[in-house]
Amino acid sequence: MAPVQKRKRESDQSTIPVQMTFKRPMYTSSGIDNAFTPQEPDNPFRFHDVPREMRDNIYSKALEHDTVYLSRFSKDKTLLTDYRLVGANKQIRHEFLNAMIMSAPVIQTRVRNFNFSSLISFLNRLSDEELYKLTTDTKYGTRVMKIQLESHIPGAGGRSPSNSLQRWLNRADEPTKKGVNVEFQYEWLDDPEDTIYVAVAAPGPKRQHHWRKTAAAAGEGLMNVDPFDL
Repeated sequence: MAPVQKRKRESDQSTIPVQMTFKRPMYTSSGIDNAFTPQEPDNPFRFHDVPREMRDNIYSKALEHDTVYLSRFSKDKTLLTDYRLVGANKQIRHEFLNAMIMSAPVIQTRVRNFNFSSLISFLNRLSDEELYKLTTDTKYGTRVMKIQLESHIPGAGGRSPSNSLQRWLNRADEPTKKGVNVEFQYEWLDDPEDTIYVAVAAPGPKRQHHWRKTAAAAGEGLMNVDPFDL
């Protein structure tokens, strides 16, 4: 009988239920913060690693509806923009400034008292590729190079130094000059208080074209007169 009792005792032990216990995980405030803190990737994205062609497409897209400016006070005659890309580093700045020349829809500058020297310096510094792109795009109306005109001549009695305007008009009929085939759009910033009288001659077709657009922008505020009347 003893062996039977032993087996019964073993059988009884095998039916004893096993109780499982779980510990609730303990979270500290620092652990919760770390769970929601973005981790630095092992291989961070670097804009320089993007192929140059793709970077140029990004620049063009960024400039799609933008106006860039040529300041008459700029020493190096480069274009100005508010985009922070120009402050990234020297390489990105160079690429983005080149993109502005190649694809910015509007390049705008301000000319005071018909002094076009800053604009001429800018055109003279363009490479053949940049000049071709600018000339082609403005000719077919996909881009605009806008010249805002203003006149502030204290004590001049409404007279303006017409030789500056005459040199600009003469340049239009000289095929060796850079930018002569660029289509410019003229805009008079403010209506002059008095009529501005200038003495210019525009016998050539391109000179006449520029003069007509300049005069149309100023309306009745700009008059061409005989030089002996000044």
